[in-house]
Amino acid sequence: MRNDIIRFCILLVAASLWSQETDLDKTVASLKTKISISQKGKKLILLDSLTRLVEFNEDYDYSTLANETISLGIALDSTWRSTRMASDVLFYQINVLNKPQAGLELYQEYLENIPGLEKENITANLHLYAGDAYTNLGETKKAIDLYQKSLAITRETGHEDRIGISLLRSGYAKGILGEFAEASQEISEAYQLFKGIKDTLNMINSKNSLSILYSQNSFFKEADKERQEAIKLSNKEDGSLYGVYYNAAADAREQGDISGWIANMEKSLESSNKSLFKAQIQPNILNNLVIAHASDNNVKKAESYLKIIEAD
Repeated sequence: MRNDIIRFCILLVAASLWSQETDLDKTVASLKTKISISQKGKKLILLDSLTRLVEFNEDYDYSTLANETISLGIALDSTWRSTRMASDVLFYQINVLNKPQAGLELYQEYLENIPGLEKENITANLHLYAGDAYTNLGETKKAIDLYQKSLAITRETGHEDRIGISLLRSGYAKGILGEFAEASQEISEAYQLFKGIKDTLNMINSKNSLSILYSQNSFFKEADKERQEAIKLSNKEDGSLYGVYYNAAADAREQGDISGWIANMEKSLESSNKSLFKAQIQPNILNNLVIAHASDNNVKKAESYLKIIEAD
């Protein structure tokens, strides 16, 4: 159960929302027309713009467009643009579609085809998301190696937001392995970096991750304090708190508090409805609600959530 919570926290990092432009269809059609009559560099720029406009939206053939952008970028020796797009696709496969093995195959293939990327800042994202894949597959030591690769690049280039994210990911993974002192140090450093650049979402993620470390050591009071601080930082309407409430529910369950388990899992479900990762994360939440209500002898409520699972 705790691994699911950590994965939820990772998903909160670097989420992108689909375009909400009212004239999206018209804009897409216009760009496609321009792409069809353009060549080389201009075509790549337009294709890149279109792919980013419809990011993660398969109604507009996102995957096909992204792969075309990567291929054209490689052909034109536009390493920065192709690498950025490859990292976006990697994130999409691993953290949205939940296909870590497919993501790792892309990662390995891309690095083999594009030599000399190790010192490029944009390459840090490739290592970061491949690390997520290994985390999801339970290969935590491999994940840490890649998070540390990402961290080394970002420290050299001085990008504070990426340093913070690399530290945060590494801290998650070290917490899984029980390396609590190092995990706490890295997550605390990440929090201070995010605070300095006023990155509220990742401040919330840092607080939530610290709460997980406390919970793993049965320091439930300290864990709750971190969660409450995370909730205060958040916009409660943006879907960023499902992991916080999920973790609170897990703590309540471990302490035998069934009503707290149910209440917090309900809040997690409500928050997840606003998340880009709804399809991926809700099965875990719904399964918990079935078990929680069954444990509370509320068979009718448990069955209602089971029907939702079976309908999907």
